[in-house]
Amino acid sequence: IKQAVHDNLNPFLGMAFNEKEEMLLLWKFCSRGTVQDIIYNDEVALDAQFHAAFVRDITLGLEYLHLSPIGYHGSLSPWSCLIDRNWMVKLTDYGIANPLERWTKQGSIGGETLKGEEDKSGALQATSVLYCSPEMLKTRDQNRRRGTQESWLKQNQNRKQLSDIYSFGVVMYEILFRSLPYPEGTDAI
Repeated sequence: IKQAVHDNLNPFLGMAFNEKEEMLLLWKFCSRGTVQDIIYNDEVALDAQFHAAFVRDITLGLEYLHLSPIGYHGSLSPWSCLIDRNWMVKLTDYGIANPLERWTKQGSIGGETLKGEEDKSGALQATSVLYCSPEMLKTRDQNRRRGTQESWLKQNQNRKQLSDIYSFGVVMYEILFRSLPYPEGTDAI
């Protein structure tokens, strides 16, 4: 992950284990916060140029990841898209879905993240089912019914990349319309 260098990737600085089941992932600080912070802040005016720039930056970051040895993002959401001081979107939390799942199942780490204002970009921060492709949700549901675990680790890279594209579509919708794609109270498909 440290070797991934691209204008639209937030640099991974390292990790530290300071107590049993406590792991800290260190990424470069981006002063403007997350895409989620910006798109849901009514005081920030976003025109079509901002929308296009945000979408372009995310697309370029994903393209790099998909062509790199990392191969996929794994937890793309508006809070894993950070904005630096120059208003450039940088993807963060990429490539850590597999190790986090493996370490959590092995009991090496707990499945909790910091709460509240402490962390808005944690990969385990309940990456909502909203950003998870139907295929991945189907696998989860089948695992639950069978009592088995087909882990994210066993999913092929192409399937993970396709799941990234689904997540990107949801994030793009949020950027363009400044709302979730399925408003509360919408039951019909």
